[in-house]
Amino acid sequence: MDSVTFKAPDYQLDGSFISSEYTFEGDESSGWIISRNGNRVLGLGAGYVLVKTLHCGVCSTDLARRFLPYPLPQVIGHEVVGTWNDKTVVSEINASHLARNLEADMCAPCSSGMESHCPERITLGIDRLPGGFSPYFLAPVNGLKEIPATLPSETAAIVEPLAAALQAVHRTPPREGDKVAVIGPRRLGALIIASLAGYRKKQNTAFSISALVRHHKLKDLCSNLGADDVVIVDSQNLGSLSRQFDVVYDTTGTTEGFMMALELAKRVVHLKSTNGQSVAGLDYLTEMVVDEIGLLPYSSGNLLFSWLNKVQSGEVRNILVSSDLSDEMADEIAMLRPEATITRCSVFDDREALLEAVTGRHQTGFTRFDVAVVAGLQEVNAVIRPIPEYGISLVRPRGNVLLGADATVSGNRLFDALTKRQLEIHTSRCGSFPAALQLLEDNSSLLTVLRNDFITHRFSLDQIDQAFEIASDSSQSIKVVVSI
Repeated sequence: MDSVTFKAPDYQLDGSFISSEYTFEGDESSGWIISRNGNRVLGLGAGYVLVKTLHCGVCSTDLARRFLPYPLPQVIGHEVVGTWNDKTVVSEINASHLARNLEADMCAPCSSGMESHCPERITLGIDRLPGGFSPYFLAPVNGLKEIPATLPSETAAIVEPLAAALQAVHRTPPREGDKVAVIGPRRLGALIIASLAGYRKKQNTAFSISALVRHHKLKDLCSNLGADDVVIVDSQNLGSLSRQFDVVYDTTGTTEGFMMALELAKRVVHLKSTNGQSVAGLDYLTEMVVDEIGLLPYSSGNLLFSWLNKVQSGEVRNILVSSDLSDEMADEIAMLRPEATITRCSVFDDREALLEAVTGRHQTGFTRFDVAVVAGLQEVNAVIRPIPEYGISLVRPRGNVLLGADATVSGNRLFDALTKRQLEIHTSRCGSFPAALQLLEDNSSLLTVLRNDFITHRFSLDQIDQAFEIASDSSQSIKVVVSI
């Protein structure tokens, strides 16, 4: 049995850090006890190993951590690099059954390539599991990936966000001839540009990539990562960009950025960042990103999934239809999907019964509703988190919420974009580490740009306050890395 005691900065509800003493005691087979200042705070089951931390990157999720619906205080940080068994490793952040090397056959997400949605997972540096701004962290053993000798350990802190960037591109792949924009190309956004350029090359698909930035200093970085055009956005030229892009990837992490994306996009806004705040009538936009749920206008085609995943390659099986929609629409859905089980009820009045039903289904993973068709944005909220403290959506991960065609137009910008312009909102979260490592291995020039130009600031762990201050200032930094 291993035991380590160390000091680590605990992130507080007000966004500050307070040094706490942590003890990790246990082993991979029997589990671990985590204590803070002498008091037990968490017990973990089997499947975790102790990793000595080398580096951890600061991302927008870290900066917005106090707004996210997970307990504090906590040691945060998930873009982490460490050493284990004399190997330099990066760690996937979702501690699922599969990642912990546990029996996964009874868990539909873990047995179907969607382990990041395991209902029993906890998340490194975000949800309960202490993260990488610490001398040590506990990682799910199958989540560790050895990095190649050609990848410097500090630069390896980019692997986790690069995997997330690739996931966004795979979730919303541009089409031939598309005009694509990335807004907020600073940390995650710059990596989405690199991922788009890599995807374009690999798929031999012709589309343009525009980087929309507010700071001139980002221009060379975006161009070097693959952007065809870099536009300095301000209040004077924003209007001329309206509806100019087929797909817009929003990585700003702000409510203002999301509203800008709605204005710029013609077909899809892909939301990749989380800020924990309400926006445009949606109270749980962050939760939609966590669950990778799409918000789409109602159509016969959108009753099918857009994710390319073997779990979703079949027909839609469970559809929730709001009783506030017309009988004609309900009849049309039944006609279009005759093989599906359709539940028609009020998502407000019946939310407790619906939640009770899907809570039982939730344990098996994929028998929640595949699609919900609703009549307004408040009904979207009720579907995403019918009772917020339970943290469960009525729609399963990577499912869709459709806004009904006969819903009453409210004048809300998001509502109008969905119903009048048929705009789609896609979301995504974590991605494949092997895919990210392969992209870096295949593109030595990309690795050079990331190492020399993308990582702009380096701090030690005892400078964590300064690291977060610099990372919060978009005029000073791009990627900040903390070394332990």
